[in-house]
Amino acid sequence: MGVEGALGCVVSEPFELRISGAGHFGTTQGGATLWAGVKESDEPIRLQSEIEAAFCRLSSFIINTLKEPLNKCKYLNGPGKMRAHYLQHVPFESLGSIEGWLRDAGYEITATHLYQSQNLPEIEDVDFLVIMGGPMSVNDLRDHPWLADEKAFIKRAVAAGKPTLGICLGAQLIASAMGGKVVQNPAKEIGWFPIRPIAPPPNKAFRFAEETAVFHWHGETFSLPPGAIRIAESNGCENQAFQIANHVIGLQFHLETTPVSAQAIVENCREELVPGEYIQAEADILSAPNQRYEAINRLMGDVLAYLHSQK
Repeated sequence: MGVEGALGCVVSEPFELRISGAGHFGTTQGGATLWAGVKESDEPIRLQSEIEAAFCRLSSFIINTLKEPLNKCKYLNGPGKMRAHYLQHVPFESLGSIEGWLRDAGYEITATHLYQSQNLPEIEDVDFLVIMGGPMSVNDLRDHPWLADEKAFIKRAVAAGKPTLGICLGAQLIASAMGGKVVQNPAKEIGWFPIRPIAPPPNKAFRFAEETAVFHWHGETFSLPPGAIRIAESNGCENQAFQIANHVIGLQFHLETTPVSAQAIVENCREELVPGEYIQAEADILSAPNQRYEAINRLMGDVLAYLHSQK
């Protein structure tokens, strides 16, 4: 049975409109659904006037011009896929365990490799922002002029309410973008050292359940930006983690680290492994058992799940 719209467009294949839930309805054809807002009903209804014409034209365009089944058109499958975007500063510090979590949660993952002078995306094209680590300083604008644009982008993402996670340099970038200062820490922290939660954090803030040995590689620290709360600390660094509102978390340490990524950062930053109170030897860093990586990766999953729930 065909449907003819007010503008004379005809869809010659079977076509039905059925309400699927309060506030949404969908045209159905071959299992595809196009959403719009109307009242709930269990009965098929017939489209009228402008609405009928609009649906008719769209369906006819897809069928007759795109020449592909409706259920393969991304515009006819309800709400779009969630988009996670990460900012990467060096080739050897990537997502680690974060990638698997995001994919399992249904995110499409994209990236800006700032070391390749790639352009930043539009804020509206990002649903979850992750800012990775790197050996440079937030203050190295002369050597890395793209840091200024990156900080402006982060500030817009935070203002737009995007779930945002910063790791090591990424946390420092958030702090700097939001009005904090990034300075030398009293001591470098490199290797496996414990962090402990701040108790009790405000209601609804992320809670680290207990003292946990995590992976560190940093020589700088940040002051808390206005409106931020500290949620973790260590003997070697007072501000180990902070939170802004319910959608932004900065971690000075690494929970995403895997045996492969630990090996990569050691190979690329080995010159920093000099004797120090909070600097482990290469052999001690790389001899960590798999259970330690699994523990921090689970904790990383908890942080991601918390931020994801704030969408």
